[in-house]
Amino acid sequence: MEMPGIRNPRTTPVKILVALLLTLSAGLVDVVGFLLFWHVFTAHMTGNTVHLAMSIVERHWMEAAKAGLVLPAFLAGSLAGRAVIEYCVRVK
Repeated sequence: MEMPGIRNPRTTPVKILVALLLTLSAGLVDVVGFLLFWHVFTAHMTGNTVHLAMSIVERHWMEAAKAGLVLPAFLAGSLAGRAVIEYCVRVK
């Protein structure tokens, strides 16, 4: 029986494995980043947004600045990565 929406079921385990490995690597990057770099998250911005809000409410301005700097840096990195991908696709 063929499942709707799945063209080649044999590739599904590979996709699941890749998704799990990417999730694991993002989690590891977050843990290392949090422990070694100013207690900010490097892979997941939700934690930094919460950290920023808590620091502002508690008036810990240096902590707020640290968390606040990570958000635009992440956005800039995302935009730069997308620009590189677009460039490489067009050059082919």
